[in-house]
Amino acid sequence: MQKLEPTIQDYKKFSLGASVIFILVASYFLWKGKDIKLIYGFYGVATVFLLVGLLQPKLVKPIYLGWMKFAYVLGEVNTRIILFLVFVLTILPIGILFRILRKDLLDSKLDKSQESYWIKREKKELDIEGYYKHF
Repeated sequence: MQKLEPTIQDYKKFSLGASVIFILVASYFLWKGKDIKLIYGFYGVATVFLLVGLLQPKLVKPIYLGWMKFAYVLGEVNTRIILFLVFVLTILPIGILFRILRKDLLDSKLDKSQESYWIKREKKELDIEGYYKHF
């Protein structure tokens, strides 16, 4: 994990974001008619984050660093899960299908009777247009 060097601006953004999230959660609980103490608690935490973020952003540093470490670990785990799912849902079925159909797209079978695996190509006459239109 790379070393984090957050700035005061990062702490302010984090505090503002956290306060917005807590306000949204409290508003959702208010809309659903949950316990009023829980709602006041979320609004209180949102207010604390907002005030601390505006007045003394450095006080948020331990929470910010802990959250960033959690986010790093979560990113590492999610990356592996997503890559695994992409492999299992796309590449593995295509490989199985090609094996069933006995397709060898890379022409990787060895043929002992061949002298060389070199593929001869026709020579094309070079002209200036070929340099402008590579593909």
